[in-house]
Amino acid sequence: MLEEDLVEVSDLQDNIHKSLDQNDENKALVALDKRLREIEINLDRENERFAEAKEGLKKIKSCVDRLSVEGYQEIGVYSSELDASKGSTALIGLIKKLSDRLAELKITLSNRQHVLREELNENIAKTKENNDKLDNLRKNIKAYPEYAITLISNINRRLSERHGKKIEVKPLCEYVDSVDETWRNALEGYLNTQRFDIICERPSLFDECLEIYEEIKFEHRIYGIGIVNTNKCFSDVEPVRGTLADKITFYNKYARNYAFSILNRVVCVDKLHDLKQHDSAITATCMRYANHVARQIQPSIFAPPFLGLEANKIYIKQLEKENTELGAEYSKLSDELYAATRCISSIDASGLEWLNNNEHCLMSIDNRQALLKDKEKADRSKAELEKNPTYFFLHEKLDKEKKKYGIIRDEVSNLKGKIVSIGNAIEKANQNIDSLMDGRTKSEEQLNDVMRKYKELGPEAEKRYFEIASVKSDLQSIRTSLDNASYNYLTTKLEAELTGFMTQYCMTFNFGAGKNYDALDLYQREHNIFEGRRKQGNDYRKPHDFSRRQGRRVDNLSRRFFQP
Repeated sequence: MLEEDLVEVSDLQDNIHKSLDQNDENKALVALDKRLREIEINLDRENERFAEAKEGLKKIKSCVDRLSVEGYQEIGVYSSELDASKGSTALIGLIKKLSDRLAELKITLSNRQHVLREELNENIAKTKENNDKLDNLRKNIKAYPEYAITLISNINRRLSERHGKKIEVKPLCEYVDSVDETWRNALEGYLNTQRFDIICERPSLFDECLEIYEEIKFEHRIYGIGIVNTNKCFSDVEPVRGTLADKITFYNKYARNYAFSILNRVVCVDKLHDLKQHDSAITATCMRYANHVARQIQPSIFAPPFLGLEANKIYIKQLEKENTELGAEYSKLSDELYAATRCISSIDASGLEWLNNNEHCLMSIDNRQALLKDKEKADRSKAELEKNPTYFFLHEKLDKEKKKYGIIRDEVSNLKGKIVSIGNAIEKANQNIDSLMDGRTKSEEQLNDVMRKYKELGPEAEKRYFEIASVKSDLQSIRTSLDNASYNYLTTKLEAELTGFMTQYCMTFNFGAGKNYDALDLYQREHNIFEGRRKQGNDYRKPHDFSRRQGRRVDNLSRRFFQP
């Protein structure tokens, strides 16, 4: 019955579909549905591209904001323009412009990175050099130029080897000192390399020193340092007041005369315009005037002080201060390098190049907007067509028949399901019956096997039973015989032992009684006689004691063997 209703409703649905196919509004709606499906397919594709474009714009905006924070405000102005609402054309032009600007900035930053790394390496090398100098200065080792150290060490070694004793030459700076720290830089700067001119306290060795200098100067590239001919420095030279010679003290007469001969020519002036009043003059700030020319002495010349005993301490303070400045400079350079590296990383991570090469993603902004408008227009047209009475009536009727068809189909499905369930239950019951029948058959087979084995083993079991009963009876008889044999054996043993005791008693006390078990009463009477005599005071202690001991032994044996 249900199958017939299902067929009837299905035929009715077919008729309604035919009516709809002939309806103009329905035809228009079908065309609109097709158009909407096409729009949705294109819209999905453009949405994917639009999502890629938004993600790309997000990365670029993040890069621009980062560069703005790092100090590049001229790039930060692009941040507000990187918005999808601006449209594809405006964004493509902006991306190209920004791409060119970031490419230039990356090159600039890369070059700056290279310069900063070189400056950092120089900073590290300079700091290390200063630390090495500080280590030597704290050990009171002078930081003389390499050429001065080489010449002095060679002269000292060779002179000592030639003359067989220690001979030392020293530079001028170890024999003179500044008496006014205001003019120290002027003294150091004016003397310059003359500070390292060698003073030999033995004038006779000048020629030998000169020969050694000549021999090694080219090999070790020793230039600009002098050897003072102290033969010419015997005559005392007096310092001229107001000159640089007036600003020093000395520890050696040769060094004194040599230094005064150099410094007496240079007048010290306080005012810059007084320089030209003298042939040779200098200020405390190291502006030197000579041969009608004023020239500032380079600070690198007088910055490391060498004159006098305090030079090391002063130089240590200078180097420590310089290291502090180098440390601050290192931090500044490191921060700048790190900032440049961050900016380059931001540019590399911006994905700008990818977006610049994938303009179709940016074009999706306009394409998506156009598709959304088309979809909205088609939706409005579809809504208007669906309001047509004929179309509405047919669709309403079709919906009712579909619901009715669905109800009947569900009932048929339910009935089919119940039939299947009943069939499964019957099949399961049949399987259980088959299983029980199989079990019964197996049980009958097992019972038959047991009966067969019982018939085979029954007579044998009965025969074994009677054999065991017979053995049990024989065992009981054996046990009784053994008990009687043990009793007789013990009785005989006891009688023999007792007869032995009686024999020993007769032999000891010369008692004429018999030596067997039946004469035991005579021994008892003998015992009574001894006991009576003892009471009367006669001395029968020994026989009595022996008798008593033997009596106890007999009692013990009796209890041992005859007590039940």
